[in-house]
Amino acid sequence: MPVVYLIVSDSASRPAGEPGSLLALDIDGDGDHDLVTANAASRDLSVIYNAGGMRFSLTNFGMGDAPTSLAAGDLDHDADLDLIVSKASSK
Repeated sequence: MPVVYLIVSDSASRPAGEPGSLLALDIDGDGDHDLVTANAASRDLSVIYNAGGMRFSLTNFGMGDAPTSLAAGDLDHDADLDLIVSKASSK
């Protein structure tokens, strides 16, 4: 599993769990790269929004099962990036 180091100014901007996959892309369309982490241990995704000027905000999204990998692409051809999440197998 890759080791991810995020240098942040406070604990409120750190992803939960143990990030196993990291993706940098512009989630909110403001021209700044944001970060998305797949956190298998806490069974969620963390989105770290880049507000510019070394300011960040964190939002966690529960996944139910453990997310393991991330990818992005325009799957529906609407000119917006879509986030693809794989997860550990479930019963």
